[in-house]
Amino acid sequence: MALEDIFARGILLKYLLPVVIVVVVIAFSRKKLHQLRMRLIAWIGNRFLKKMHKKIRNEKASVFSELKSQASKAKRPLQLLEIGSGSGMNFKNFPKGSEIICLDPNPYNKTYLQENLHLRNPDVSIKKFVVGFAESMPEVEDSSCDAVVCTLVLCTVRDVKAVLGEVLRILKPNGIFYFVEHVAARKGLFKRKLQNLINPLWKKMADGCNVNRETWNDIRQAGFSKVDLTDFDVHMFKTHTPGIYGKAVK
Repeated sequence: MALEDIFARGILLKYLLPVVIVVVVIAFSRKKLHQLRMRLIAWIGNRFLKKMHKKIRNEKASVFSELKSQASKAKRPLQLLEIGSGSGMNFKNFPKGSEIICLDPNPYNKTYLQENLHLRNPDVSIKKFVVGFAESMPEVEDSSCDAVVCTLVLCTVRDVKAVLGEVLRILKPNGIFYFVEHVAARKGLFKRKLQNLINPLWKKMADGCNVNRETWNDIRQAGFSKVDLTDFDVHMFKTHTPGIYGKAVK
C-alpha cells in the first residue's frame, strides 16, 4: 500500500468518519425527538381537550343539531370530513351511520380515534384516517362530502384562506361547513391589544395556536353562498375570549 493511501485512510478514519457518525446520530435523535413530541401532543390532546370541548358544549350542541337535521333530510349516511379530528371529541355529536374521513397532522391520534369511537359513538364509522394538513387535501375527492366539521382548529392552521378553499372544493353542491372557533377580539378593545401582545409567545407554547385571528372575515369572504354566524364567549384559563360558531353553505 502506498504511503499516500495509508495517509489518506488515516485522515478519513481520524476526522471524516467521526463527523459522519455525529451527523447520523443527530439526524436519528431529531427524528426520535420529533416522534416523541408528536406522541406527547397526542396524549395531552386526548386529555386536555376534553376540558376545552366541555367549555363549548352548548355551542357544539347548537351546531351539530343542524348536522343531524341534514342527515335526516338526506335519508342516508352522511359523508363527513372532520378537519383536525384529534382524538375524536366530536364523535358523540355525529348522526348515526355517518361515515367520517378524519384528517389530522399527527399520526399518533389514530389510536385515540379508534378507542374513542367505541366509547363515544359506536354508531358511526371511520371511513379513512388521513395524515396531513387542511391547506391541501388531495386524498379527498372533489364534491365528495355532505359536510365538513371544524372545531377549535382554524386558529392553528397555517393558511385559513387555503383551508376554506379546500373545504369548498370537497363539499358537494349545497354541502355545509360547520365550525366552532375562538377568534380575535374586536379592533380597538384592550383585549385585542393584549391578544396581539401575547400571540407570538402563545403560538410557540400552544402548538401553533393563534389568539388574534379574524376568522369570521375569512369565512364570510371565502365564497360560500350563505353564512350563518353567531358570536359567543369562550371561558379559557379563567378569562373569556371571543368565539364564533355556525354554518356556511356551499
